Amino acid sequence: YRSRKEIMPQNDKNNEEEAALRKLLATLDVQRKAMENEADGIYLELTSPPNEGVEPMGVDTPLVDQGGYPRNDIDVYRARTLRNRFRVLQTDHKEIVEKIEGLLVQLASLKDPSKTQAEAEERARRLAPKPKPKYDALTGKWVVMNWDGSVAGGDGGE
Repeated sequence: YRSRKEIMPQNDKNNEEEAALRKLLATLDVQRKAMENEADGIYLELTSPPNEGVEPMGVDTPLVDQGGYPRNDIDVYRARTLRNRFRVLQTDHKEIVEKIEGLLVQLASLKDPSKTQAEAEERARRLAPKPKPKYDALTGKWVVMNWDGSVAGGDGGE
């Protein structure tokens, strides 16, 4: 049995960690939204035609004409720059979303520490060394000792 004084410092520590995680999550969410807005603007510029009757720059359309010359109806340099920035934003967005997901898992584990301990015990059991099969000369088979002491691959364990 633990007294309240022993429990309180642990709760304060968890509250501080939770507050720090929430603050970090909020900043990452703001960055994610800013990236999404910038990417939407770039995508809109790339996919809308500059003039009436002119094909848009496009996200992955060729920047050269049939003869292999740069298209003269668009700014090829601008198209390449926008496309590059769009791809960089996609990659950065993916990384930030993965960070956010990891932090949300951490936040959830702070809320329910018993679940974290159960997961750690399960991980330890899974990482424990597995029994090696041995050749049984009597049966002529390879057998493995089960965790409960019975033999797998033998007469009773088939």
